[in-house]
Parts: sequence; C-alpha cells; structure tokens
Amino acid sequence: MKEILSDTLTIPGVIGGFFYHRDRGVLAVELPTVFKPDKLEQMARMLLKIFSSGLTNLNGVAEVSICYEETILVARALDENSYLILLCETNVNLELLGMSLNLSLEETLGRVNQQILVDDSPAESPPPVNSLSIMNEQPTLIDNQEDLSAVNSAPLDEVLQGMQNCLAKVIGPIAKIVFQDAVHQWKQYASTDASDFPMLMNMVLSHIDDPDHKRKFQELITDYIEKRL
Repeated sequence: MKEILSDTLTIPGVIGGFFYHRDRGVLAVELPTVFKPDKLEQMARMLLKIFSSGLTNLNGVAEVSICYEETILVARALDENSYLILLCETNVNLELLGMSLNLSLEETLGRVNQQILVDDSPAESPPPVNSLSIMNEQPTLIDNQEDLSAVNSAPLDEVLQGMQNCLAKVIGPIAKIVFQDAVHQWKQYASTDASDFPMLMNMVLSHIDDPDHKRKFQELITDYIEKRL
C-alpha cells in the first residue's frame, strides 16, 4: 500500500492519499499531519456515500472525483470494500493520474488485496475504470450546508474567508479542508460572532503541527483581524 501511495506522490499536483476499507477504516496514510484520523474517516465516508448512491448506478464506474474550489478529491474503488483516496491540487493532470494508478495497481494489487481484504479470496485485476466527476458549483467557504446557515452573516463569512486565505498562505491548498473542520468545531462551542474569533484561531492552530507554520499563521491572522475588526 505504501508503495502505491509513494508512487502517486511523484505525480505533480498530488498532495497525498490513504487507503480505506469499509470495515477496517483507514489503513495506510501519506498526507500532511494536519489530517487527523477522524477527518480522514469523514472524507472516506462522504465518498463512499457517493459510490453507493444513485449517482454511481452506471455500469463500470470505479472512480469518483469531487472538484472543489481549491482541491480535488479522487477515490478509486479497488473492490467492493476497499478504496484508494487521493487529495490533489486543482492543477493535477487527472488523465496522467488515472494512467499511473492503473499501472501501479496492476503491478501491486495482489499484495494490496492480501493486506486489506477481510476474506482470503484471490487477487483480481483492477476493474475497468469509468470515472464520475462532481463539480462543486457553489464556491462557498463551508461545504456543509448546516454549517453555512449557522453563520448566516455576510460580514462574518467575509472575515472567515479572509482567515482561510491566511491559512492557505501557510499550508497551501489543503487550507480549506482544515479550516472547515475548525469552523465546524468552533460553532459547537461558540456563539459564532467576532468576539469568539480567538477561540476559532486556537482551534485552527490545534490542526497545525509544524511550529513554524503555527507562528506564521498567528502573525498573519493577528494582522488580518486587527485590520478588519
């Protein structure tokens, strides 16, 4: 599994990825440390719902890509229970990525099946891949509509977008996913007004492990909030 993930990281635009099994959860990860296990589980379950929904009731669909404003999630079904999930930048060459995955999986799927399948069924060749792309046509800050309606304030949404932009300057295109997660936590404990922004900032910092990144984000966000509020 690690071999396949390492191969995909050599493709320009691929940030990282992980293997997921319906019953056993996250199995192998090659992603920045800001991605915690619960976040990976959430991402995987969202993609599995798409695979299971009527959207994928087309013969031969084995890959789904979800295009956000700043990132692309790609999920490849290895069998009915096992998936490879990749996080990519928007400039990734999906055609090149697909061909590379086909080659890598064809060479190593036998070993992967032995590691992640619950039963002892023999390894099979990768299924013919038809892909399904889903575009996020509403470039909102928060993809979860319940989260978005809870803020319900254009001025606050603008400030939140600015805070996310500050984070993007520090950790790159994964900022949107990290910031969404922090905002979701923030709204469970705060009144979601300007007086609670320090709590939100601390929640974002809890997702950043690198000390230099923490310091840079604190500098950027402090300067930004002082100018806006």
